[in-house]
Amino acid sequence: MRRILLTIIELMYCSFVLCGAEKTTIDITGTTGSRGDYISVPVHLIFSDTEQLAPYVLQGSLRFDSDKLSFVTLSMDSSILADNSWTITGFDDGMGNIRLLASGTKVIENDGLIFELIFVVASGVSETAAIWGDPQDWVSNNSKAIIDLINSGMVQIRKPIATFPKTGDANEDNFVNIDDANVIGAHLLNISPLSKQGIENADVNRDGHLTVNDALSVLKFSTTGDWNKTKEIVPSIARDEVNVSIRENEVKLATKFRDTEELNTLELDIEYDPSYYELTRVENLFSDIYVINQFYDNKEGKLRLLLISASNYANTLNLFTPVFKLLNETDKLPLNIRYIVNGGEEISKLISIDNLTSVQNNKNEFDFRLNQNYPNPFNPATTISFGIKEESTVELVIYDMLGKEVATLIDKGLKPAGNYSVIFNAGKLSSGTYFYKLATDDLIEVKKMILAK
Repeated sequence: MRRILLTIIELMYCSFVLCGAEKTTIDITGTTGSRGDYISVPVHLIFSDTEQLAPYVLQGSLRFDSDKLSFVTLSMDSSILADNSWTITGFDDGMGNIRLLASGTKVIENDGLIFELIFVVASGVSETAAIWGDPQDWVSNNSKAIIDLINSGMVQIRKPIATFPKTGDANEDNFVNIDDANVIGAHLLNISPLSKQGIENADVNRDGHLTVNDALSVLKFSTTGDWNKTKEIVPSIARDEVNVSIRENEVKLATKFRDTEELNTLELDIEYDPSYYELTRVENLFSDIYVINQFYDNKEGKLRLLLISASNYANTLNLFTPVFKLLNETDKLPLNIRYIVNGGEEISKLISIDNLTSVQNNKNEFDFRLNQNYPNPFNPATTISFGIKEESTVELVIYDMLGKEVATLIDKGLKPAGNYSVIFNAGKLSSGTYFYKLATDDLIEVKKMILAK
């Protein structure tokens, strides 16, 4: 039956284009699901006898019925891309298109799974939803791609036989995604308390206590669609490393953590004397930590950070740098730091910062730097801050995943040495990954940010 259906599709396709005996095909496998279900749609690449996938870039798009399905993410586990050390990213452009970009340095010659598309079924009635594409949309190394045919996949939507499960739905919108992990983090920091029902939904392990483990489980589920892949982290003790730098009335605490094989969660509190310190910003928040919640109160002298990552990041990363303005001179000024890594033991220490009477020197010294935007992920506005060492023309530009320029925040303006910040409003853009590039006369730096609507 499948062969007959494939033959019919090929004959329809051949009525419009010249067809050979063999075609390189993208085959989208259909599946079934009910409203609220996370479904996985396998996508296979089948080569003709003479074709192969050559380095370095393959990009294209697939369409889907966005009124019936909601795209979550894609997975390349056990795929021919992963087997050949390729990487792939994909995002929904808000118009029913999944934009895809794959890259690698090895030739791929074997047929097989290239990725799986993860959706949430949004429709609640019995019907079908299509996932399809146009071979003309696929490009390899800036020329026409090798794709000749795309076989559509169909999702058979069943009428739900039960109410949508509430597990993980902290914001009570009938979906479980990164937004739920974010609101759990905000609740844990007392920024925005959840409702009684939201707390019950967010308590994933049903132990009666809402913790970062629950937020991490929700985050991992939102990226995999599988609760079986959300096992709890193993508590660990890490050794912190704080490098203090003082310049022009600013005190910076560049912070990293060591002696832990992987870092999934970090709960951190810093207490400071508000008569001497004023927190101005937090720099270098690592861009691929998906959930970052921050709260500070300069009247009370408190900074709280909650970082949650669905991936296992190396422990050598410079995770964040709180930046304080020094309000008054003193010989010695302590900071009290408490932190918990991966839900382990709480560590408390006192950092004494000396020689704060000479900070009025070097007023004209600045460094070139591009900070991680905050907040990140964001919706719809975020702040991008940077510094330049000397007078220079400055350009700050935003690009999408395909390298298309979507916004220019600073258009080659001449600026003196100093520190700057710009607010970027992405209200007219679709959810997805974007890049921002800072270019001066001598240096260029690029960072990634995530718009999550």
